[in-house]
Amino acid sequence: MAMDVLAGPGLDLVADGHALPLADKSVAAVLLMEVLEHVAEPTRLVRECARVLASGGHLCVTAPQYHITHHHPADFFRYTRQGLEALCAAAGLRVVAAWATGGALLVVFHAIELNLPPKSRIGFVALTYGLFDWLDGRLTGHGNRPGAADAKGWALLAAKP
Repeated sequence: MAMDVLAGPGLDLVADGHALPLADKSVAAVLLMEVLEHVAEPTRLVRECARVLASGGHLCVTAPQYHITHHHPADFFRYTRQGLEALCAAAGLRVVAAWATGGALLVVFHAIELNLPPKSRIGFVALTYGLFDWLDGRLTGHGNRPGAADAKGWALLAAKP
């Protein structure tokens, strides 16, 4: 089921995630892909996701640690791994796995790319992304090497007991 707060193509439901119109323990999985930064009350949203998850169900989250402000319809927060883990713990969910979605060099790449004029972005990405991605993987393990100090963002999988 695809849901958003704004009507659009391909959606099954238009609703506020703070109060999901779904029964308790009614879904096997919830995906929050780059959503949490747009939510005014993320703790409330994650608790609501936990409410609708069946026992043994999973919550999969991706969230930026670094990204330009992008309103859809608002942009409130950025997340660390520990922040995402704390949100899940507060909702009674057990973190199964968490990993960085890019290391420090991809942070630099995206800081440059996202601040370029739109017409310049295509050329910049075409010419440099492969190099930045390769270097980020070789030097930081895309943010997942022990001791890596930064990440572009995070992915997390949590389970409902």
